[in-house]
Amino acid sequence: MDMNSAITRLLGRKVRIRPEIDTRSRFYARWKQHVIDIEREGYNKFYIRVTGPDGSYSYDGWWKRENYTEMEQAVAEAIKGACILSNPAVD
Repeated sequence: MDMNSAITRLLGRKVRIRPEIDTRSRFYARWKQHVIDIEREGYNKFYIRVTGPDGSYSYDGWWKRENYTEMEQAVAEAIKGACILSNPAVD
């Protein structure tokens, strides 16, 4: 399953993101006027930064899960946590 299909499944809404960096340890993309920047530390801990159109952080912090976590899950968390999908100004 590709990144966009996995994120679409996790969010329940179609998502098309073209990341500039997409590795097991790093994800970086510009999407809907936001910058999503994620770094993995270990197998289940991620540092997520989402910068909004005005330059402020709408998500800035650690996200940790109990078990091994795929990068797609961290990207979905970033989108949900930053409320990008619920913001009509960026649709």
